[in-house]
Amino acid sequence: MHEEFDYFANRLLADEVDYPDGRHGLEDMRIIRGIHEAADTRGPVEL
Repeated sequence: MHEEFDYFANRLLADEVDYPDGRHGLEDMRIIRGIHEAADTRGPVEL
């Protein structure tokens, strides 16, 4: 996740456009589902 923040900050500082794609969105959704599952089960989940 740290790399994503660095990338985004670099895009802002360089005044360049950030081009997210569908793969990034799918990966984000997979992570969010894992967070919800871990909260529901109160345990670790494998992503």
